[in-house]
Parts: sequence; C-alpha cells; structure tokens
Amino acid sequence: MALWDLMTALCLVMPIAGALAVVKDTQKGWAGNILAVAIGLVLGGLCAWTMRAVGNKFAVNASPGKASQRPWHFRILYGAAMLWVVVALFLGSWATEMLLHVM
Repeated sequence: MALWDLMTALCLVMPIAGALAVVKDTQKGWAGNILAVAIGLVLGGLCAWTMRAVGNKFAVNASPGKASQRPWHFRILYGAAMLWVVVALFLGSWATEMLLHVM
C-alpha cells in the first residue's frame, strides 16, 4: 500500500469524522447520526474520487519532461492532497451542520 492510497483513505474518512463531530455537539440522536454518516460517506466518496482522478491525471502528465523537476511536481501534489484532506474534513462538518439545522 502506497502513501497515496493512505491519503485517499484519509480523504474518504475525514468528512465522516467531521460530520459525526457536528452531530455529537448538537445531540440529534440516532436520526442525526445516520444522516451524518450518509452525508460523510457521500462527500468522502466524492472527495476521494476527485483526489484519485487528479492524481492519475497528474501522474500521466508529469511523466514526460525533465527528470530533475519531477520530484518537485510530486511534492506539490502531495502537499495539495494534504490540503484537500483538510478541506474534506471541513466540508463534511459544514454540510452536516447545514442539513441538521434544517432538521
């Protein structure tokens, strides 16, 4: 298993964690927990799919070129992926908070 796979798994799980943290604070019960997990799974799946698609496209396009620049390109990619994981966390908590506010 590569670091990219672990970061993709993290991107899948972080919106669920953010959504469950919001439900814990609002104390909405079982219905809130089920809604939070559903929102987290959908957003986590979309964020992980986006991260995978961008990574695959980047790997294909980064192959031709100077070999000396390639490590910097992948450092930037991994840095952007770490930032995307944090965005996924806040996206999951924000979406859940908005939907629980309506509920």
